[in-house]
Amino acid sequence: MDLMLHMLFTDPCSDMGIARTAMSICRHLNGPGLSACMHVPTAANSVRAPFLRPSLPYIRFPVPWEPHFRFIARYARARMYRRFLDSLKAGDIAYLWSDVAMSCVNELAERDIRIIREKFNCHTAAAQRILDEAYARLGVARTLGRIPARVVEDERRTLALADLVSSPSPAVTESLIQEGVPAEKIVETSYGWDPRLTTAHRCVLPPADGVTVLFVGAVCVRKGAHLLLECWSRAGVRGRLVLCGPVEPLIAELYRDELRRPDVVTPGRVRDVWSFYRSADLLVLPTLEEGSPLVCYEALASGLPALVSPMGAGSVVRDGQEGFVLDCSDREAWTDALRRLSDDEELRRHMSGAARQRAIEFTWERTGARRRFEFLRRLRPGAESALTAPDRSMQASPPREACIPE
Repeated sequence: MDLMLHMLFTDPCSDMGIARTAMSICRHLNGPGLSACMHVPTAANSVRAPFLRPSLPYIRFPVPWEPHFRFIARYARARMYRRFLDSLKAGDIAYLWSDVAMSCVNELAERDIRIIREKFNCHTAAAQRILDEAYARLGVARTLGRIPARVVEDERRTLALADLVSSPSPAVTESLIQEGVPAEKIVETSYGWDPRLTTAHRCVLPPADGVTVLFVGAVCVRKGAHLLLECWSRAGVRGRLVLCGPVEPLIAELYRDELRRPDVVTPGRVRDVWSFYRSADLLVLPTLEEGSPLVCYEALASGLPALVSPMGAGSVVRDGQEGFVLDCSDREAWTDALRRLSDDEELRRHMSGAARQRAIEFTWERTGARRRFEFLRRLRPGAESALTAPDRSMQASPPREACIPE
């Protein structure tokens, strides 16, 4: 009999962001030896999947909950928790994503239900330190976005009760170990990309006089947008910098001159990001705190060399092969790398080929097969032997040394 895994995702499910990641993983966890379903409070109109278990299946929203849906949100979550807990039987696995109420975690522990906790970003305590230091270096007191002490403590307790912790990158693994999570609990994994999304896209931007350097994500301190804007201004590259994402008010205030440059384009949040990949020559992501950004997988699949920090590299970008992995505090190195890749078309072409080849290893199908193998190996030893030879050969990439500020 297959091992049954119940994923719990406590936010409304959509086809974007971390919800799309969770759905992609759940879809491809289903296979020999393992069956998986995904419990959510509700789902957007665009989301349909046989493994999805919304607590309110007949109430669907085109967007995540707005403030006037708060009553429905509370009811949907309460119903979701009850249905999730009632669905679990002896021997089943609870796979927890996002913030899960401690009352639910405690009930799982009391019932001896084995728990996997997904950590798609660094440990919250490590993330807090990294961001506090970053804002302090800008001379700004961080008042918004601070993680409540209760959330940090709940995460510590959940990680202590978990049987396994899934980590998508060496940086996340290092942050967990620094915060006391035993290394033997951690399952080294990765995220991925969907080959179906690469087709039927066109270049959305007109040709540039020079290179097009692409940044995708919130244009904020956490993503290193301030470092990128400074280095772009210093580099003097012929081309344009395209920032796809909403701009943090602090960045808009402190870097208004850089954002107003004629070679900086800010289209805001975009939905068809693949068209922007097609319009670009390289991806840049000097993120300070991250898990394993999907944009890196997708950019490599589009043939874009990547300039990334260790946090942004995840398990996928290798220094000197698909791009360059640079210390996010070394502005000189970032400036030089921008110039080098912008000026050297042959290097870009070589890294583009390497990027496409590397991306093949990280399709969601292969990523799901690797996770299924590892979960079975850890939770039902011997069951992984039933997997096909290609599945058994897909071992996770070895961890690389991460750069976590002390």
